Amino acid sequence: MAGGDTFTYFLGPPGNTVEYTTELEPGTRPSAISRSPRSLTSGAPRSPFRAAANLSRVVEETRRRAKHARVLLVDYLTVIGPDTRSSRETPFDEATLGEFRRLGDQVAEVFARTAPRTGAELVTVGKRSREHALGSAEPWVTALPERLRGSALTGAFHPNGAGMRAVADAIAAHLK
Repeated sequence: MAGGDTFTYFLGPPGNTVEYTTELEPGTRPSAISRSPRSLTSGAPRSPFRAAANLSRVVEETRRRAKHARVLLVDYLTVIGPDTRSSRETPFDEATLGEFRRLGDQVAEVFARTAPRTGAELVTVGKRSREHALGSAEPWVTALPERLRGSALTGAFHPNGAGMRAVADAIAAHLK
């Protein structure tokens, strides 16, 4: 299965989803993210084709190492949903929130594009979690930790217990 940090591990430097954007946004580097979340979303977007090709290689390598494996790709939980607004948990202006939504859509597109091309099965937790993004009554991801506000974003926005249960339930339902 690929998802979460496994995905970014194969696409670039180890880390979290923030580093995935280096595949989509030219000139963006996690080490350059210091004060402004805008630095994450600057630059003209590239097509997710390169990221999809890299994820395809992950599936191909998995099949090479485990020829009879059933390969599942599990996309990301929605972090910034359609109803997420600027708040203490998401201290970004509306334009930045919009950019994060767009990046989330691109990540989902990478998984959706890769699964049928590789014969992997897709578990779409992103769509299932739209009503559980930050700012919802029951978010499935953690907010930006206090210690990271005004500094780097690395380490933020990970699934919480409810999110991990939802992912596990989605995988279990898919496997039935």
